[in-house]
Amino acid sequence: MPFVDGPKKELLGQSDIFEIETSMYNDVIPKFEKILKEANDDTQIGCKCLYSCLEPHKTMVFEDLTRKNFRCPGNFGDNMFDVAMKALNKLAKWHAISYKLNADDGKISKEFQNGALTDMNFDDIPMYRDGISFFIDMLKNEPDFKDYIPKFEKLKADNFLKKATRAYASSKTGEFANLFVLNHGDFHLKNTMMADNNGELEVLLIDFQICFWGPAAIDLTYFLYMSIDTETRATKRNEIIYTYFETFTETLKQIGFTGRIPKLSNLYKDFLSFKDYELLIITSIMPMVCHGYELNGKSEDLSQFMDNEDYRKSLYSKKTYKELVKNILPQLLHKGYLD
Repeated sequence: MPFVDGPKKELLGQSDIFEIETSMYNDVIPKFEKILKEANDDTQIGCKCLYSCLEPHKTMVFEDLTRKNFRCPGNFGDNMFDVAMKALNKLAKWHAISYKLNADDGKISKEFQNGALTDMNFDDIPMYRDGISFFIDMLKNEPDFKDYIPKFEKLKADNFLKKATRAYASSKTGEFANLFVLNHGDFHLKNTMMADNNGELEVLLIDFQICFWGPAAIDLTYFLYMSIDTETRATKRNEIIYTYFETFTETLKQIGFTGRIPKLSNLYKDFLSFKDYELLIITSIMPMVCHGYELNGKSEDLSQFMDNEDYRKSLYSKKTYKELVKNILPQLLHKGYLD
């Protein structure tokens, strides 16, 4: 946590992200890994926290993963799909354990019902507030997209942002979902560490600051866009979801869950129920992500994207983003996401 006065300290100091992350590393992750170990599964989910404190400054000290040959994954390329699927395998196990624990006593859903995302006012964040308006402007400048303009204008007029972000607080508001789990909240490749030891790929999850109890479809939708490239997502989306769900259900059986095993169709119903969240990612976040592809993985200035309206709007006209939109619009239409 920053200890020098400034906007970052002010923003983070008013949230409970540090308390959530220390709870995750000190209590939840060790408990989850112990449950797996008792089921003869030696999976390590995250790195080890060696020390944490609240005063005089909020501080956490982690093991040095570089000594075990871990590093941050590069951008798409090399074996990034393998890294992504390895990370997804751990997320599926993570989700399954949280699902069973909540079925046992209901404590974990109450403990993580509140968080940075569940309490956030998205109207105050320009990239979300303005995203669909900028998106519609882009559609109007592209003749091939003209048939989609009325559909997105209707979405915008129908309280789009509130609908898109309601999934974060769904467990608090009592909204139904088939598959509630402990979400990572920011699940993408840059929040993993990878190591290739003698051809054996290992991946650890990191940055558990904004975990919350909510529909599994939230973590999965975010992952599909933030960690899977456009072509692979178009051709392997269903396979990826199926692979996740197979690991999820197998883990439930492995750790002794005795309740009714969810069905894959239940998960797909949640994707449809929270389709506006997926549309929010496409219209608000993906312009920056696609620009990152064009930069070949070089760091993008997030503050400029957040605060500079002209710059943010300019990213909607970038070639890579328009190619994504051209690819995804028919898929959204055919799935009923634009109804």
